[in-house]
Amino acid sequence: MKNICDIVQDLLPLYLDGICSEGSCEFVEEHISECEKCSGTLSKLKNTEYDKEIIDEKEKVIQYTYKKTKQRTFLAGGVIAGILMIPVVICLIVNLATGHALNWFFIVLTSLMVTASLTVVPLMAADKKFLYTTLSFVAALLLLFGVCCIYTKGRWFFVASVSVLLGMATVILPILVQKYFPSGFWKRNKGLLVYCADTVLLLLLFLSIAVYLKSTGFLIIALKIAAVPVLSMWIMLLIIRYLRANKAVRTGVAMSFFGAFVLVINPLINYIIGYPEYLYFSSDNYINTIISLGLAAAGIIVMIAGAVIGKIIKNRKDQV
Repeated sequence: MKNICDIVQDLLPLYLDGICSEGSCEFVEEHISECEKCSGTLSKLKNTEYDKEIIDEKEKVIQYTYKKTKQRTFLAGGVIAGILMIPVVICLIVNLATGHALNWFFIVLTSLMVTASLTVVPLMAADKKFLYTTLSFVAALLLLFGVCCIYTKGRWFFVASVSVLLGMATVILPILVQKYFPSGFWKRNKGLLVYCADTVLLLLLFLSIAVYLKSTGFLIIALKIAAVPVLSMWIMLLIIRYLRANKAVRTGVAMSFFGAFVLVINPLINYIIGYPEYLYFSSDNYINTIISLGLAAAGIIVMIAGAVIGKIIKNRKDQV
């Protein structure tokens, strides 16, 4: 009897879920009609209050652990913030005691703000830690640039700031979109958003450099040269992301375009900057030409193969 009870109790969860075979169900029902112990076990399993109690207890433990962890991280952030305030207070006292204006004090203050953005903010932010850390770091860094620029009486603030923003947008913006845009237009078009942001920031960088140099000539030549690679990258994005074709065809088109781009980039830029005598097939350009033509030819082969394979697969699906 004991062995039979063990077998039945092993089958009870499957019996409740309705995934036992017909013979097993009959065996279990016949046994529990005679065995009070197994019948009581079945009643307990049917009683969902135990599950609710377990779930409630689990939630309480999770909430308690989360609350304790949050308190500890908040306390750690407060301690670090207090430690960072020590050099700020010391610099303030020294600056005032020596009779100087509050000049380099602000440099120390903004430098420590940069440190705090990477240490205190992640610990004290309740949620969206990466977003708040990134925004606070960028704000503190730009503020540091501004204070240093004012202290040195320079004009380089916009050049440095836009350069930093361009680099961070290229690296961090895709992560932010992936993390905080779980659905929607920007989720599906992360590349488009990053390309737009990078293009705008690149134009602002050229403009800020032109203002710094007080030269419209630089802006014109920079825009002409940058137009070639920037336009080519936009075309590559449109081919890879938005061309309505299978992956093989898109790969082939991208390879062919890149081969042509490598072939013409140097002559085109040399023509723009005033060296029209640069030849496509000069002795210095043989390797570049061979690589470009080979890549373009390989791209055409891949593109044709992809189109043929795609046609075959489509015909098979239509037949089915």
